[in-house]
Amino acid sequence: MTESLEAISMEPVKEKLVNLTTHLPRQDNVFYEFVRYFASTIKSPKLNAHGFGFKYELALLDLMKGGDYGKYGRVTIPAEFSHLIGYPSSFYALLGISLPEIARAVCPPEFAEEVIRVHEEINRKMKEDSA
Repeated sequence: MTESLEAISMEPVKEKLVNLTTHLPRQDNVFYEFVRYFASTIKSPKLNAHGFGFKYELALLDLMKGGDYGKYGRVTIPAEFSHLIGYPSSFYALLGISLPEIARAVCPPEFAEEVIRVHEEINRKMKEDSA
């Protein structure tokens, strides 16, 4: 893995995530709802690129598994986001590949590129491991 940039403040990033329609227009409402859910899961005041990507993947896992995923415990999905549970796995896969686009829309450019590098590296290793 590459060396990660320093952590950045999540406050402006979360604000952009919540208002993503302004920063990344012409997406489906369910996409924006997922991104709002993702923003709600970010509790740390600062994250590095690895942390940001990891939180994104955990948000997807929360919804794919309905908040219950074994050894990591149970996550309670707030009622306002419960409609995002139960979609086919292909739906969550599409959201997973949207991380680079979201990062570019809401993060400083250098940080977004680091998020994308980490995301691509993890995906490449996962493909190698499954081959």
